[in-house]
Amino acid sequence: PTSGAATPLDATPLFAGLPAEVRARLEATCERRHVAGGEIVFRQGAAATWMYVLLRGRLEIVLERPGGDERLIDTVWPGGTVGEQGLLLDEPRSAT
Repeated sequence: PTSGAATPLDATPLFAGLPAEVRARLEATCERRHVAGGEIVFRQGAAATWMYVLLRGRLEIVLERPGGDERLIDTVWPGGTVGEQGLLLDEPRSAT
């Protein structure tokens, strides 16, 4: 993207305080990924190597419990982010 052009990061609260030029540079390093309905983006306990900004649709955040039980703990909507906690803290994914 060119400086001054709108990017998906412009509508993302995590990046809202950054200057437009910085958001555009970050956008240039991003990789787009299509996720089909029902596809798992990452699993709880996996190494955190990426964070994601949701552009369309919704993502459900699920906490896996012993015995295979799962509990929906959050839903992420466009402009929201997932995976930043593990990436920034260098910790395994805290949820699926």
